[in-house]
Amino acid sequence: MKYNESKIVELDQSLIELLRSERDRTSVGPQALLKPYKNAPKGLNHAMITHWLGGRIKTAKREHMDFVLTAWSKLGTVETVQVTEALLSELRNAQRRSGINAEMMMRWNDAGAIDLSVSKIKHYLSGKAKTMRADHVEFMKRVWSREA
Repeated sequence: MKYNESKIVELDQSLIELLRSERDRTSVGPQALLKPYKNAPKGLNHAMITHWLGGRIKTAKREHMDFVLTAWSKLGTVETVQVTEALLSELRNAQRRSGINAEMMMRWNDAGAIDLSVSKIKHYLSGKAKTMRADHVEFMKRVWSREA
């Protein structure tokens, strides 16, 4: 990682891996990371961070990088589980048996407390997610195990 005193930071593989590890550790992506901040440095946006993570942008302003790393460092670690065909099948079958869709699930008071949304549930069930937050999996199982 080339992180000297200049105003520009070179995004080498070690810095990209650090960014990815913080995203994975917190389960918070670029858009959600910046959402609560009204004081983000001028010119910093979630698309830029996404390009950093993908290795498409090779340099960044130090001010931007410091802000992003600090914002992620303030967040707690979230336990995740790997998505397997068995887990997807279990969740889809439980949802089907219960008759409770993603929109209906949001009526449970604790859904918002764990930052679960309709779009996250649909993304999880689509099979496109590689990991799911463990608390989301437990919540979905709990709700879908009730009689509809």
